[in-house]
Order: sequence, then C-alpha cells, then structure tokens
Amino acid sequence: MSNSFERMFEVKMQMRAVAVVLVLLSMLLGGCQVYSNLYGAPGQNQSAVYVPDSSIVVEQQKNESPAREEGLSDEAKKLAEELQKKIDAKAAQEAGQEKPAAQQPAGNASAEPQQAGSPAQSPQAQAIIVQETDKVALKPKATDPDGDALVFAFTSPLDENGEWQTAYGDAGQYTVTVTASDGQLTTTKEVLVIVNKKEEPPVIGSSSPKDSSVSLKETDAQAFSIEASDLNKDPLTYEWKLDGGKVSDTTSYNYQTTYDDSGSHTVKVDVTDGASAASRIWAVNVDNVNRKPKLSPISAVSAKETDTITIKAEAEDDDGDAIAYSISDPRFTQDKGTFVWKTDYDSAGSYTVKVSASDGQDSVSQDVQITVANVNRRPEIIDISQG
Repeated sequence: MSNSFERMFEVKMQMRAVAVVLVLLSMLLGGCQVYSNLYGAPGQNQSAVYVPDSSIVVEQQKNESPAREEGLSDEAKKLAEELQKKIDAKAAQEAGQEKPAAQQPAGNASAEPQQAGSPAQSPQAQAIIVQETDKVALKPKATDPDGDALVFAFTSPLDENGEWQTAYGDAGQYTVTVTASDGQLTTTKEVLVIVNKKEEPPVIGSSSPKDSSVSLKETDAQAFSIEASDLNKDPLTYEWKLDGGKVSDTTSYNYQTTYDDSGSHTVKVDVTDGASAASRIWAVNVDNVNRKPKLSPISAVSAKETDTITIKAEAEDDDGDAIAYSISDPRFTQDKGTFVWKTDYDSAGSYTVKVSASDGQDSVSQDVQITVANVNRRPEIIDISQG
C-alpha cells in the first residue's frame, strides 16, 4: 500500500514538472510574439512598444531551462526536448519565410530605440532604389516611450545627415545601417540602397578635321580622329567606315587617296559603350588629278625616195581617257594613230617630226627622226636633132 502511494505521488510530481515546462514554453512563445509586435513587418509604420517584465523573465528562463530540468524523469525530459525542438524549428521556418521588405521612397526609413530585454537582432532591411545622379536622403522616424531625445547615426556612404549624392559609376547595392540612440540604449535598422545604372550614350568631345566637309585631291592623305568619353565610365569601342566599309577600330583613321578615288565619299565613326552609340560623319570630295598619257617609243625611220613611210603612235592613259594623236608634218596623212607619207624623188633629206598624244587635258610628244635617201635616176634622152 505504501509503495502504491509513493508511485502515485511520483507520477503526480512528474506531471506537475511537465506542466511547468509547458507553461514556460508558452511564455516563450508569448515573448516571440512581443518581438514581432515590437518590430513589425518591414515597410509598415512602426512605433516603440513597451516590453513587459514577464517577457524578460521568459527570455531568461529560456536560457536557464537545462538547470530547471534536473528534477525531471527521463520521460519528462524527452518530452520537453521534443517540444523545444518543434518550437525552434517553427521559429526558424518563419524566419526563413519572411519576405524582403517592400521598396519605400527615400526619406521614409524608420528605427526605434531598443528596449531592455528585447531581442538583439535587427529588423529586416528596407530597400530604397534610385538611379545614378539621384540624391539619397534618409529621414528616420522613431519614438521613445520615455520621451527621451533621439540621435540618429548613419554608416557610409551616407553622411551624418543621412544623405548621399550619387554619381555616374556608383551603380551597385549598398547596405547602410541607421542607428537611433536615446543616450543609453540604441537600436539599429539596415537599409539596402540599390543604385541602378543611369545609361548615358558616349559623348564625342572633339574631332579632327573640325569641319564636316573635306576637300582632297587624288593621292592626298587625310587624318581623321576623335576624342570620346562615357559618363558611365563604360569601355568604348570604335568603328571607322569609308563608304560603309570598315577600315579601322581605333580612335583614328588615315585616309590615303589614290588616282581611282575621285568623287564623293563618306567617312563615319561610331563609338559605342555596348548599349548606346555616338557618331561623327564627314563628307569627303576627292578631285580628279589627271595623269598624262604614256606614249610608246617610236623608232627613227630610214627610207628612200618614192618609199612610203608609216609611223604608228601608241599611247596608254591610266585614267582611261580617250587619246587623240597628232603629227607636226603636214605631208603625213592620218588614220587615228597611224601616219603615212608617200615620198617622191624630191623627198630626199633628213626630217624631224613630232608625234603627240593627248587625253584632252595633258599631252605627251616624241620627236621622230626620218631620213630619206636619194635615189639616182638614169638620164633620159628627150630628143636628138641635126646640128
């Protein structure tokens, strides 16, 4: 009988111990809810909330729970451990499922002084999105249940006033911390500042030649160059084109004309940063430079009286111009570049004639030596009469 009574008493004590553990864990969950009420969801209007002393006690008891389990049986300890694991797992799951804070306009970041006994971790960061060259200006709002004056501090790149004038090249993500202090206690809140790239096209500052119209002559050379920059500090690529065909990929191009370049041409350069481009165009007029015809050498001519002398002139023109021929001696008849002279018995002698070829602008000529030898003729008896 005595043994049965002792067994019942032991079971009651164990059940009471389990009940105590359940009460403690319930108070722990209440403390987690206080934390949620204190900080609220990111992006919502927040105000400081007084944390009850009971919550503080719960936090302390949570840390001391192993010592308070010394009088429990193995079965009670196992039950308490399983309950604690479930609570920890749920808390971890809820923490992992929290969504990032919604974007708020610059100037609406909020922070509250940390209350005694409140959780040590900071609330989730808010996100502020701006573009390069925009000004970031955070204006924290906080209250203190004691009515103490609050002082705010900001981490870099914000200044002491919570402001930052962004510039080109500042694109990126920056996590800044806002701290609110009442002189004794502080609380912090992180703000994610996202600076988006503000795309700007390249700028061509100077170019050579300055004039957009250029006049050249065939065989002349002309250097073209530019200086370009990009506000986003992006790397630049260059592409020079002559009449649509790529000729260079540097910052300059030298146009060397030839005898075949007479006419109108276009020189264009495109500068790109990968997203946008800037261009410069020159209109180039190349004047024709005439090339003289090239007259083939003509050999000296030797003939005898009554012979037919033929001189054939041949010339080429690199410009493809039509060639006209001429000879200085009128005794020759002409058929294009062929000249013919039918000599007679009075033609004996030495002659120098000039053969010329002309393309209409320029001409070339050559002297040709002609020698006509005398041909002796038999005497001719015209008449015989009586003395």
